[in-house]
Amino acid sequence: MCEICGDIAKGEICCDGGGGDCAGDCNCVNCSRQPSSTDASAPFSPSPTIWPGDDVSSGVTVTPDDPNYQLLVDTHDVMSPGRMDKLMREFFEHLMEKCQRKNKAYAETDVSSDALNNFREAAEDFGISKLTYAMILQGKHYRAWKTFVRTGEAPDKAFRILGDIIVYAFLMYCIGVDEGKWKHEQEAMKDDD
Repeated sequence: MCEICGDIAKGEICCDGGGGDCAGDCNCVNCSRQPSSTDASAPFSPSPTIWPGDDVSSGVTVTPDDPNYQLLVDTHDVMSPGRMDKLMREFFEHLMEKCQRKNKAYAETDVSSDALNNFREAAEDFGISKLTYAMILQGKHYRAWKTFVRTGEAPDKAFRILGDIIVYAFLMYCIGVDEGKWKHEQEAMKDDD
């Protein structure tokens, strides 16, 4: 039995292969300790999806390349903590890759220079703070998200809009660190609330 999620009946056998406590990353569908693609020592490889009611003992699972995979993803009625963790990590990593690709154009610089140059210059041009400028830019995406929530329609794909909101939140975090509003290592990374 997995000591993290306490249940292997709905998912795969725990990572120790035996029914004892998990020694490392867990593959139980209810567990939040599924392998992370942010761990460079173990690249992420999606494991087969096992839905409630699947006969795990017969080895019948649904993999992402199965034609019925998306249908099952779209119609299942439960979001396990492990699945939610996987979705969040993959979306975050996708956003980080996108930021790295666009960094030069947005910052008008390369990664070895000032990544906040665009915010510094625009804030100075308009006589506002970098945080205010970033909040204004994020506001456009927030208003588009509100429209999507209210009407179900948006000027762009909804997940892109949400991704832009998240990216601007991270940019505002970096601006706050840059301005000395909080300390990353000593304060933010030690905050457990």
